[in-house]
Amino acid sequence: MKRKLLTVLLLFCLLLSLSVSVYADMGPKPSVRVSFRGLPEGTVYGTLLSKYESYGPHHKPEWSWQDGYYSTRYGDDPIWQAFAAYEDSDGYYFLQEWWDCTDHPLEWTYYAPEPFKVLLYFPGTGDYLVSAVHERYAYDSYYTAEVQDGGLVLHKSYQWGGELLGLLIRMALTVAVELLVALLFCYHHRDTLLLFAKITVLTQLALNLALNLYAYFNGLFPWIVVPLYALLEMLVIAAETALYNHYLPRVTGEEQPHGKALGYAMIANILSFVLGVFLMRRMPWMF
Repeated sequence: MKRKLLTVLLLFCLLLSLSVSVYADMGPKPSVRVSFRGLPEGTVYGTLLSKYESYGPHHKPEWSWQDGYYSTRYGDDPIWQAFAAYEDSDGYYFLQEWWDCTDHPLEWTYYAPEPFKVLLYFPGTGDYLVSAVHERYAYDSYYTAEVQDGGLVLHKSYQWGGELLGLLIRMALTVAVELLVALLFCYHHRDTLLLFAKITVLTQLALNLALNLYAYFNGLFPWIVVPLYALLEMLVIAAETALYNHYLPRVTGEEQPHGKALGYAMIANILSFVLGVFLMRRMPWMF
């Protein structure tokens, strides 16, 4: 049994190291999503202005003395020219990304700058609207913007409904995976499977609550997602093992083989951990 547990631990560490190396480059990045209401009629384009000249892969336009104009692949685009010509009172920079916000939100989903201002441009009139300075308040920061007193005012509008839906889907998948593992460990009794399902729901609620609260208040940058997730999963394994050892003899009416509950908890949570990392990479809207 000790040899099997050592093998499982080594497998867990290997999966963790692979997940971290892949996720660091390919995972989702902090985003800013802004919806609009009460804007003037007509076409409108939007961007985020940055305090810094570059942020991630984004950078301000560069002046070309040879051409006497900004040198960039967007230089001939009239919307790009309008944003590039804007002079912000606080010295914030246009990073050459913009969106048609006439009927759609502004969704900067890859390395959204921080701090930032929202800048709108109305090509029909040549007018601009700009917001005050804001910072991301969560990994995915949602805002609703509206015109007030000639300026653009942003309100936090976190998508709790979407987060709840993602939580329910993740929990359902986790319960399904862990019950399949239970069958492989020869836990076939209905009451035993029901006990596993209840404990899994309880621990997954605690796990996801911790991840979501940390993400909401701290931003949860990609380089810390997997290590934090792994640490919490190890705490979940310890908690589930203790609960299984306490309740399984009561449910089954007999003593359980030494270490079986620990082995089950480790295998089940390793698989759910790998599934969670896969979902974070492939379906980031669930997190």
